[in-house]
Amino acid sequence: MSVNKKTLRRLGYSLAPQAISQNVVAELLELSLRTPGENRIMDSGHGQESGVFFNRLKPNTVRFDVDSQKLLQNSLVQEFICDPTILSIAQDYLGSAPVFDFIAMWWHTQSNTPDKEAAQYFHFDMDRLRWIKFFFYVTDVTADSGPHVFVPESHRDFGLPFKLRKKGFTRLADNEVALSFPASTWQTFTGSAGSMIVEDTRGLHKGKHVIAGDRLVFQLQYSTSTFGYNATQYSIKSNSLSPLLKSSLEHYPEVFPTISIV
Repeated sequence: MSVNKKTLRRLGYSLAPQAISQNVVAELLELSLRTPGENRIMDSGHGQESGVFFNRLKPNTVRFDVDSQKLLQNSLVQEFICDPTILSIAQDYLGSAPVFDFIAMWWHTQSNTPDKEAAQYFHFDMDRLRWIKFFFYVTDVTADSGPHVFVPESHRDFGLPFKLRKKGFTRLADNEVALSFPASTWQTFTGSAGSMIVEDTRGLHKGKHVIAGDRLVFQLQYSTSTFGYNATQYSIKSNSLSPLLKSSLEHYPEVFPTISIV
């Protein structure tokens, strides 16, 4: 698992094909199907149903969010968040000790049109003072199954023109973005399951809507601090704590302020 650090800084992203093994991919996929979560109503952002399981054969939602609190009870997920390579990449980019912020995992399913609340319109994040995200494809992603799209260099200070910034924190249609950044410059990430995208999501990005098939993504975020919106607080049962995370919590508690052991 390695990234091109120069590309990450210059363009705002770096792609690492086959960053995780197919055994890990299979375990994450299975975990997504046996962990409850929440369906989203189209264009509302509110849960239609919570505490339900994703039915891959017969989905009834455009986006299904797996419960992150329950995800973190899993030892494989715990080892992800304290993986030395991931932490090293985050620290190098942020220029300080990374702070584990949150995890997420979600399914996108087939739809006729993009859904704003499923993050299928261009947008930029305003999560913290500084942050970096890691996206892992857990399914093969083709041009039809909802690839992630990023506008290179839009993550830079003043990388967005004023006519876009003045719209505020909102969703942007493709034609609005294309007036400032031609579509030919957009980076579309197709790839096999196990691919990893490291990205500064201050830049414009979106997930294309799924035309055929489906897409599962696992995400980690690290920040310079949790200053800003209220951070998700995770609790892990002591008897579910992996040895690697236990050691990390003991030696580097400042990296994991969002985690408590119960």
